[in-house]
Order: sequence, then C-alpha cells, then structure tokens
Amino acid sequence: MRTAYSQSKKLKHHIVLLSLATVLLDSCSQAHQLGIDDPQEILNTKLNNPTTVLTPNQSITLLNHCAALGEQNAAGASEKITCLVLGNTGTGKSTTLNALLGCTMREERTEQRARRIIVDPSSELREVSPIGHGEVSRTFFPRIIPYSGFTDRVYCDCPGFEDNRGAEINIANAINIRKIVQQARGVKALFLAEYSDLTSNRGRSIQTLAKSCHDMFGSVDNLRALQHTVLLGITKAPRFDEDGQPLSIDIVRSQLMNSNSITAQILAERLFLFDPLDRGNGNPDFWSLARCRNEIEQLHYILPSFGKTLFKEPLIASDYRHLQETVRNLRSQIVDAITQGDVAELSQKWQLLLRLRVIEDPEVEKLIKGDVLCVVNAAILQRAVAIRDAAQAYQFKDAQSRLNQLTTIISKLSGAPVVCDINGLQEQINACIAKQGSEKAFKEQVAKMKADSEKEHRELERLRQSGGFKGWWKKVGLAYVAVSVVGGFLAAGPVGAVVGGVSAALEVIPEVVEKMLKK
Repeated sequence: MRTAYSQSKKLKHHIVLLSLATVLLDSCSQAHQLGIDDPQEILNTKLNNPTTVLTPNQSITLLNHCAALGEQNAAGASEKITCLVLGNTGTGKSTTLNALLGCTMREERTEQRARRIIVDPSSELREVSPIGHGEVSRTFFPRIIPYSGFTDRVYCDCPGFEDNRGAEINIANAINIRKIVQQARGVKALFLAEYSDLTSNRGRSIQTLAKSCHDMFGSVDNLRALQHTVLLGITKAPRFDEDGQPLSIDIVRSQLMNSNSITAQILAERLFLFDPLDRGNGNPDFWSLARCRNEIEQLHYILPSFGKTLFKEPLIASDYRHLQETVRNLRSQIVDAITQGDVAELSQKWQLLLRLRVIEDPEVEKLIKGDVLCVVNAAILQRAVAIRDAAQAYQFKDAQSRLNQLTTIISKLSGAPVVCDINGLQEQINACIAKQGSEKAFKEQVAKMKADSEKEHRELERLRQSGGFKGWWKKVGLAYVAVSVVGGFLAAGPVGAVVGGVSAALEVIPEVVEKMLKK
C-alpha cells in the first residue's frame, strides 16, 4: 500500500513538473515571438493575432511601418479623382470592385454548398482586389486601384468599418485615409451595405452604417449638403421576392426611412440595387454594371479644400488611448535623440509624430503643442547653451562642431516652431574668435614694446657709461616708462580697462621722465 501510494505521489509530482515546464516553454516561445524587431514580421504577427501585446518600441515600429506602406499606396491617388469604397467586412466591397473594373465573375458553391461569387480563373483581367468572402478581411489598409481605361481616376478599397486589427493598424488606417483625401484632386464615396443586414438584426446594421457615414462626413449637415457625392449600393439583394415578384427598391428604402437616423434617411435617397454577375435584367430596379459605372462617374466630387475636414476614420476609445500613449513615448525618444545627437533616430520618430498629426485629433494636437514641443525646445536650448559656453572658453572647434550638429538636428524637425537662433549662435562664435584675436594682437604688441624697451635700456646704460647725450636718454626713458606702465595695466584687468589706463598713463609719462633726468 505504501509503495503504491509513493509511486502515485511521484507520478503526480512528475505531472506537476511537466505542466510547469510546458507553461515555461510556452512563455519563452511567446517572449521570443514578442522580441521581434522586424517591421514586417511584427505586422504579420499582429494580423494573425490582433490581441498580441507589443512593447512600446514594437508598437511604434509597427505603426510607422503601416503608415509608410499607406503613404506609398496613397501616392497612387495624387491629383486623381478618388472614389472611396466603404462598408462593413463581408458586404462585398472587393467583389463589387472586381466586377466594376471589368473582371469576369462567376458563381460557385463551397464545400458546405453555400454560394459565393469569385473572379473566373479564365478572366482576361485578373483579380484586382482580393476577396475574403466575409471570413477574414483581406484589406487591412486602404488600397488604391486604378480605373480601367482612365488615367485620372482611381478607386480606394477601404478596410471594413468594424475591422479591428489592433490599435496600431487602426491608427495607421486613419492616417492613410487622411493622406489619400489630402493628395486626391477630389473625393467621392460609394457606401455598400448587405441586403440581409438592413432587414435583420433589429436595425443594428443600419445604425452601424449611419454612424460610420456620419463619422466620415463629420455631421448630418455636411452629408446633406454633399449627398450628390455619395451613392449607397445594396449588395447580395435577391432579384425576386418569395412570391417571384421583382424586388422593389422601395422596400429597401423603407428600411432606411423608418429608422431613427437622419443619416440613414439621407442615404435612402442615394441607394441602388445591383448584381455583380449582371443578372438584373428581369428587375427594372436593378442597375446594370454599365449603369453603375456611369452613375459613379457622374457623381460630383469633394474638392481637397473642403475635404480636409471630412473622411476621418473613426477610432474606438482604446485606439485613442493608445494614440496618446504613443505620442508620449515618441516625446521621450525624440528628446533622447536630440540629446545624443542621433539624427537618424530623430528623423524617423519625428516623421511618425507628423503622421499622427494628420489625424487631426484635438487631444493629440493639444498634447503635442503643450508637451512635446516644450521638451523638444528645452533639449535644443540645452545644446545651444553648450555651444555658447564652448565659444566663450575659446574652444572654437568644439563649438562649431556642436553648432553644425544642432543645425542638422533642427533641419529634421520640419514644421516645429523651434526657439533657437542658429545665425545668432554663429555670430557668438565669430565674436569670440575676434575677441581672442584682439587680445592676442594687443599682448603681442605690448610684448614687442617691452622687448624693444629692454634692448634700448641696455643700450642706454652703455651710452651713459661712455658719456652719451641727454636727448637720446630722454627718448628711451619715455619708451621704457610707457612700456612699464602698460605692462602694469595689462596685469590689472581686461583689455577694455587696459586701453583706458594706458591713455591716462601716457599723459603723465613726460613728467616722470623729467624727474628721472634730474636724478
């Protein structure tokens, strides 16, 4: 019995140790995973698991990487009329884009016998926007897609409204959409909503659509004034109802009009029905793909001057908290880079701060102006003081080197109101150089006068011993006394005081010499 009990106890002990080892290995594996510093690898990790917790440095690296990718992509919208394609994940944004751009589409059944629309593998035009079929969105940042046959128009396939890939990617997308709007020649919007979402969920999807549209336009008044720049397409709508009658657009419109949202009611006047496979011929309320393209073409667009206040990607509360924490972390890293003279690090972190300002969030802007810029200027002024001290100590090589570095640092802080006068610092260095030169020249002149006087004094003694003439003595004595007096003043104070003292001394020298001659 004791032996069996002992063996059972050992077995439990081994199981506990094995469990602890497994937990430890898992922890080590996770720590190794979170120890990565490659931007693309961090991005892949976050896309696979949006809840992955990153270190502050990894978070900044990822945010900067996503914003940089978005900026490269946004360049495709520069000076072009841009149609933003917006909607929740699974509404068929990518499917719609592929159909509108001319891909050959076809319907297939999945292993579960569900129907879905894909780009036909034999399509002459390959898939231009990856289709996720409502599982996981394939669009994690805004993608610019050119119109077929047009050089001045593009579509922008935007991430789903309710996508949440983590704060870093959400914030980067807010930056990227703002960049696209700022660079475009004009912006219009194509909202998409799934038919079943409007007729179920007790209107929840309508409220989500309305809120997202409201956030993008900033206010009901803006949307009402600019409704001619917007269309609402209803996706996955049946062409015929249960009785075999053509589905009426009025039925769909009533769902929006009966909601309590003014935004939804405005959108109700802008909606249309369509089928990516262009099978709506039997229903007059369905637009053909050709008409869809034409109506989108005919939409008015919002000019950049007005669009600056619109199309702000909505962020959730946790995103805003992360955004503010990122600004604080950047503040410390920027100050460290200035203090250490790390220009490359400073440039990278400052560029990210500028990207964050594109979002135009009032709290972030307040934090930057009231906190970040203050400590940045304090760090710069500290370097300026070091330059002045080096110049006053006549360490000109060090002072000039520090000034050159500070000039480079300030050049990387584009757009910052830096309170530092580079030209004034250069003038201080030049003034100290001139001051040192004047003192050196004056001392050299006095030293020469003293050496000449001593030489004359030796000659005087020789002449006196040999019976030389009195006038010559008077001349040499005058010079000797002058040098002696000047030398005394040099030992007494700075150059300014010396000059004044010498002038006064020269007035009494003749009298001193006369007394010496009498002796």
